[in-house]
Amino acid sequence: EMRVDNGELVVTGTTLLHKDGTYATSLNNQESSLLLLLQNNTKNPIPLTFHLPSELFHTDEEMSYVSFNINKVNVNFKSEFEGNHLTIDIQMKVQIDLMERLFTLDMEKQSKQLEQAIEDELKKECQDVIKKAQKHEVAPFGFGIYMRAHNYKNWKKVEDNWTKALSDATV
Repeated sequence: EMRVDNGELVVTGTTLLHKDGTYATSLNNQESSLLLLLQNNTKNPIPLTFHLPSELFHTDEEMSYVSFNINKVNVNFKSEFEGNHLTIDIQMKVQIDLMERLFTLDMEKQSKQLEQAIEDELKKECQDVIKKAQKHEVAPFGFGIYMRAHNYKNWKKVEDNWTKALSDATV
């Protein structure tokens, strides 16, 4: 998705379309980066910036930011059908390079705390992107390709209405 800003074209995010090509919703740049992560498209580093709870590191609200690049990810999907309800479990092992933090931190003593805070925020933001796609009944992640390859019998049950099955799924 692009717009003109001061005579320049600026990328503002990603447009998600329904199967028939009609507009469903938009993802901002951060959500677009998370989409690449969920698609396991990490050929290039994925830059992200998170606002962490300021009380975690005893810092001001406006200084509680951390930026990093995701360089490598291992993704494992598991899918299950119970009756007609689909459950997709996504396990990710993510390697990041910390680029910047705007608060003071003793990395020797608090690195595990920072790692946990980033993990929690990454999980929350990925879940938010998935929920947004589910709400608008779009399937941009490639979960259907995985289902077809690894759970074909159940895939056949929902292939004609995959976006609806995904929107009702527990992910």
